[in-house]
Amino acid sequence: MPKSRLCKICGSETILVFNRGWSGKPYNLSYYRCNDEKCIFLHTDYIDNWSDEQISKMYEGHICGGGDQREYLPLDKVNLAKVILPNAHKILDVGSGEGLGVSVLRKAGFEAYGYDVVPPNVCQEYITTGDRACVGGTYDVVTAIEVLEHLIEPVDTCRWIASLLKEGGVFAFSTYTFDPNRHDANWWYLDIVGHVSLHTRSSLRLLAEASGFTVVTDVFSTHVWIRKDSIPTGAATKIKTKHVLKKLLDSQSYQVVWNRIKTKIA
Repeated sequence: MPKSRLCKICGSETILVFNRGWSGKPYNLSYYRCNDEKCIFLHTDYIDNWSDEQISKMYEGHICGGGDQREYLPLDKVNLAKVILPNAHKILDVGSGEGLGVSVLRKAGFEAYGYDVVPPNVCQEYITTGDRACVGGTYDVVTAIEVLEHLIEPVDTCRWIASLLKEGGVFAFSTYTFDPNRHDANWWYLDIVGHVSLHTRSSLRLLAEASGFTVVTDVFSTHVWIRKDSIPTGAATKIKTKHVLKKLLDSQSYQVVWNRIKTKIA
């Protein structure tokens, strides 16, 4: 089995489960599912060897995140992270797109920066594009809104994110999870351009472990991880987790996004 067909999270063999395309794109993608029941990661290797130019062309006309979600969810994730890290101030939004999330964070008083492979429309002076090696410094919180499903190398990228966090730093992100008992080739999340890596809750936990994180919470599409070398222990972790959950469920953007997509979850 080619290396690209092995599970990108745990290295197990995979099976071909279906072929399908992305909305508005003339591709026929083969999706492979991990055979390990403790992982069940789903991926396609269709664009693994594409050039940056090919990938940029693929995303032409595609609006990542979409409106309110892309604009306000980075702030919401930072507010969740502040339950664990109250003094969090320096933020990096990975996959910052047009720069809207960075703009909202800076207006809210955070020292916020962004990184994406494509140039932004706003906050250009605060956003790094192109080679991720050009991203400097360390951060209290890294956010990633609808990014993990686009990663060709998920473990490598999440290890890079861990390296950017200060001790005690928090990685707060959103991605919807794949349930093999409920989702098939017609799952709406597979319609979206660039969705090459679809996680189960189990594969996300394995990814966190492999990249140096401990999972604090993973409710709905919202995930909060903290660097493994600085996780609070024992009862303190449980208390903080409960606080994160309550803040998530009460948050305005959670309710907005939930109301928008709940009819699509089938």
